[in-house]
Amino acid sequence: VITIHYHERPPYYSSGPLGVYGICSDPAKLAFKKADIAFRWEKTPASRQLDILKGNKSKDCLIGWFKNSDREKFAKYTYFIYQDKPTIALARADNYNMRSGRSLEEVFLNDNLTLLRKNGYSYGEYIDTKISILKPNQIMTNSENIEMIKMIHSRRADYFFISEEEAVELTVSSGLLKTEFKFIKFNNIPEGNK
Repeated sequence: VITIHYHERPPYYSSGPLGVYGICSDPAKLAFKKADIAFRWEKTPASRQLDILKGNKSKDCLIGWFKNSDREKFAKYTYFIYQDKPTIALARADNYNMRSGRSLEEVFLNDNLTLLRKNGYSYGEYIDTKISILKPNQIMTNSENIEMIKMIHSRRADYFFISEEEAVELTVSSGLLKTEFKFIKFNNIPEGNK
């Protein structure tokens, strides 16, 4: 039996009375069933999932992780099951230093802005490379997105990267007013990650 590790990340994967569902988990579930491969879902914090895969001590599979050169050293990837819309940033609506239509470089080079970045996460090759080269102000966290939006709300950082699909769901489910946030679209972000 293969264990598929996931964490709550609507709309990609969520759990409820009928099991795990979402725009990434549904195609994965269908693929396992069509291939007649036994599997089970296990809710595992994102921060532990890569360590489990690196350990290679059991039959484990992760869902929804972007392909990058570091991960390819220890992981095998399936053909992609979903492609995001272009990545956006989520910021407070009253943060006037954050506005749509600018380049990623303009935002990264602004010393008045701080990126909230999740440990171990890849934002796709393009954004990861820009972070590595331009080294924007940043705060690292192990928190899930629901906590990250609260950190933005309390002004502990200015923005974090997220897919537009996920941002829509997050602003509704956060318990905060949706109108307190805005979606920042960049003028030079490529197509969404696969």
